[in-house]
Amino acid sequence: MLNVQQIALLGVYGAAKPVVTTFYLRRILSNKMPYITNMETIVYEEIEKYVRQAHILRRGDKFPVTMLNGSVIKSVTPEALKDSVPFKAGDMLNRQPGQYVFINGMKVDNRQYEQDRRVEKLKVSLLTAKEAISASVFLKGTYMSKQTNNKVTYTYPTAKTVTKATLEKFEKWLIDEMNDFVKTTNAPVTEILIGANIFNFLRELYNPSSNEIMGKAQITINKAEDGQEEMSIKVMGKTFTLFGPAYDVKGDPINTDDEIMFYNTAAFLPAYAGVVNVLNGVSMMEAVTELLRELPADPETGESKTLIESAYCPIIVNSGYIKTYKVTGL
Repeated sequence: MLNVQQIALLGVYGAAKPVVTTFYLRRILSNKMPYITNMETIVYEEIEKYVRQAHILRRGDKFPVTMLNGSVIKSVTPEALKDSVPFKAGDMLNRQPGQYVFINGMKVDNRQYEQDRRVEKLKVSLLTAKEAISASVFLKGTYMSKQTNNKVTYTYPTAKTVTKATLEKFEKWLIDEMNDFVKTTNAPVTEILIGANIFNFLRELYNPSSNEIMGKAQITINKAEDGQEEMSIKVMGKTFTLFGPAYDVKGDPINTDDEIMFYNTAAFLPAYAGVVNVLNGVSMMEAVTELLRELPADPETGESKTLIESAYCPIIVNSGYIKTYKVTGL
C-alpha cells in the first residue's frame, strides 16, 4: 500500500518526458496489460495460466522452455533495478514552500522544481536499464543480471540464413515468408524490422538512379507515441522499420546490420516481480511496475535520498511468433 507522498511521486514520474531511447522496451510493453506480482519470484506456471486466459497463448501453442545458466527452471527471481538521488538540507527542496525560481519565464515553486528534477533523473536511469534488458530479450532471447551475471535464456528461434541473391527477388521472398508465418502461427506479422545493410539494399534495389521504377521505395521518418523518431522504408505497400540501436546490460552493442525479423507482439510479455516498500518502519512487498520513496535524513550527515525500484522482467511467452533471418553476401 503506497502512502500519499509515494502516489504523488509516481504522478510526477508518469508526467516526466525524458529523452531516452526505448525502441525495444516500447515493443515489449506495446499497450499490453503487464503481469504483476507482489512476490520476489515469478512462477512460469502462473505466467502460462495468465497468457492462456488472455488468449495470448492459444490452444496447441507450447509455452517456451526457460533456462538459467544451462538448467531448465520453473521460475525466475529478477534483480530489482535500483537507483537513488541524494539531497541535503541546503538543497532547494528543503527550503520553505512558496519560494520561487523562474524557469523558462514561468514561476515555479522551489520544492516542486527540485522534486521534479530528481524524479526525472531517476526515470532516465530506470528506462535506460529497462531498455538494455528489453533489447537483449527481444533480439537474443536472454536476460542477464548485471549484478549476479545469472543468464536467463528463453526458447528463441535460430536465425534462418538468406543469401543476397535470394533477396534480389524480394517480392517472391517476402510473400513466401509472410504466408509461411501466418500458416505456421495462425497470427499476423505485427512488424518487420530490418538492419542497416538490409535497409540500404532495399533502397538500392528499388531506387537505382538509372531505373524506371525510381521512387518505388519510400523512406520515411516517423515519430513513436513517446516522440522518438524511427526510420522506415516502404516497399510493395509494406513498411520495414530500421532496428533501433541496441546494447546489452553490460553496454556492449548488439549487431543487427544484416538481420531481418518478423514478429507478432504477442510473443513478448512485460512482467514485474514485487519490490520492497517500507511504511512506518514496517517492510512489505508491493505489486507495482515502479516504486518511488523518499528515505529519511541520515541523523549524522543530514542527507536524504529519493529511491526508485522496479523488478522488470520481460518474458517470451510464444517463441513461435518470432522469425529471424541472417542475410549473407551484402
